Amino acid sequence: QADNPPREYNAYLYRFVICTSLLWRIFIMDNQIIKLPAVIKLSALSSATIYRLIKKGEFPKQIKLSERSSGWLLSEVEQWLDSKVNAREVSNEA
Repeated sequence: QADNPPREYNAYLYRFVICTSLLWRIFIMDNQIIKLPAVIKLSALSSATIYRLIKKGEFPKQIKLSERSSGWLLSEVEQWLDSKVNAREVSNEA
């Protein structure tokens, strides 16, 4: 019996593992980088429109990954989409 930890310890350890797993999943999703084809698919915009909106400061700016590669944070693109939905809902209420 001395080798077995108390039941309370097991419950605490289980909750710790679950919470850590959820936090890690949130961290990964918030920092997931997506490439231009995924941005085009999510936003339903053309690449020319995406870059034009970036230049105007109206779309999330890409992150330079290397000399010839860039990507966007999924969370920022999703926030941009949410802002469009919210703007629609506000204009429908007026």
